[in-house]
Amino acid sequence: MACEQLFLEELKKKGYRFTPQREIVLEIMHHLEKPATAEEIFSHVQEITKTVDKSTVYRTLDLLQEFGLVSVIDSGEREHLYEHLGTDTPHLHLVCESCGKIVGIDQESFLPYANHLANTIGFEVSVQNTTIPGLCGACRTKTHQVAVIKQISKETFLD
Repeated sequence: MACEQLFLEELKKKGYRFTPQREIVLEIMHHLEKPATAEEIFSHVQEITKTVDKSTVYRTLDLLQEFGLVSVIDSGEREHLYEHLGTDTPHLHLVCESCGKIVGIDQESFLPYANHLANTIGFEVSVQNTTIPGLCGACRTKTHQVAVIKQISKETFLD
């Protein structure tokens, strides 16, 4: 089923209309090449029409998330990032705390850990909204190199 059709059906179930404003936001989400902030999405909307206000963009993004068509990424910065999922399977996000790189991984990779949490402490993880901070391979390598250089410098200085 197409993303638009799914959105339309979910809106009808909730008693909402598929307005031109919601259609514009969804269309912009389709064309984003990478996750974007609500401000960036609003900026794209403003390039098309000035009649859509910021609150409409936020409300539409909330609906798209609720219906599983958009994923929200906590990048560790002040603003969340929004990623269009369409009819794809929701996935987790790994966010590099150093460079900000975001990598999506499928839920299946994380399910053993989520199941472990459920079985051992009774905690059920909301996997579709999971963002895991850490260091990407490149930043890990840089961090390791800096640590080695510091260690060598320290040893050389102490000799």
